[in-house]
Amino acid sequence: MDAPVPLIEIKSATVRRGDNTVFNDLNLTLHQHESVAILGPNGAGKTTLLKLLTRDLYPLWREEPVVRILGNASGDIWSLRKQLGIISNDLQEHYSPEVVGEQVILSGGQQRRLILGRALINEPANLILDEPTTGLDLAATFAYLQTMRGLIRSGRTLVLVTHHIHEIPPEVSRVVLMSKGKVWADGPKREVLTEARLSGLYGVKVALVEASGWYQAVPAD
Repeated sequence: MDAPVPLIEIKSATVRRGDNTVFNDLNLTLHQHESVAILGPNGAGKTTLLKLLTRDLYPLWREEPVVRILGNASGDIWSLRKQLGIISNDLQEHYSPEVVGEQVILSGGQQRRLILGRALINEPANLILDEPTTGLDLAATFAYLQTMRGLIRSGRTLVLVTHHIHEIPPEVSRVVLMSKGKVWADGPKREVLTEARLSGLYGVKVALVEASGWYQAVPAD
């Protein structure tokens, strides 16, 4: 049986925004049937990566396709919505918390679940989540993280883009660290999420606390 095509395949992508080169020869492959966290500080290139995938930004032209999504090198990413769901904070801006008709006020957590539910309407096997718990209180964060765990356990491919280590569910097996537009480290979660690597990535001394497969970064003494 042939192996499934990669979910995302980026080969030697160079992206410039004005005079700034955000990516210079970026290479990254994410496979179907795996769950991955892409972690990095602000300015690491995570937002640019998402815009590259949604075709809001384009890499410099090369003869060979630079970005393939589910084997597709061209076309509208939204045409793949039956196979790929993207849950981004940017989508929340298109929803008003006030619904015309009866007065209904949605909390931040309810809005996030609404966006997630919308992405799941087509039952895609692959999901990309961008900073999913930003701005949520503790209870809403825990509820959303449990939803993420359920999605992974159901067999979906999940790609989590975040700068919060505590968002990474125990079921995520691979972590990609990004810094200044480059892949800084990539591998099994336990090998990548180390105090030495994270201290170097964020430029501060980090101590890691692990409980039941969850990781939390705290200041080192």
